[in-house]
This record gives sequence, C-alpha cells and structure tokens, in this order.
Amino acid sequence: MQNDTYSSEIGFTVNNSLKDVNHMRRLATEYECPLPVADIVHQHLITAKANDGENYDWSSIVGALKIAAGLPFVKKE
Repeated sequence: MQNDTYSSEIGFTVNNSLKDVNHMRRLATEYECPLPVADIVHQHLITAKANDGENYDWSSIVGALKIAAGLPFVKKE
C-alpha cells in the first residue's frame, strides 16, 4: 500500500471484493441489519475500480482514501 503496488497476483482483486461486499450488503438488506463498514468499503472499491483499479488487489481502497485527501490514486513518477 505504501508503494502503490496493488498487484492482484498477491491478493484478492477489486472485482472479486466487490462481488463479496455486494453479497454481504444484499444479505444485510434482506435481514434489515446495518453494515456501515461494508458500505464504506463498497464506496472505496467503486472508487478504486473507477480509477483503472479493477484488476488491482483489494488493498487499493487506500487509493480511494488518497483521492478523498486530494492526492493522486497512485504516485506519478
């Protein structure tokens, strides 16, 4: 995360993470159970995907936090 190396070869991809978080959110809605952290993670995953991160590791949600802070998603060299 520190070096913006969000390789999907090491971890779970953003797309797979979105699939799982969406499943959790659907079940939470079905059973009327709030999952605010899952909602936040979902927002960050969507932001990562929108910034060409769909094939990144799920840890690229850090890039979404960087965007919220006014920084670039990944370091430009």
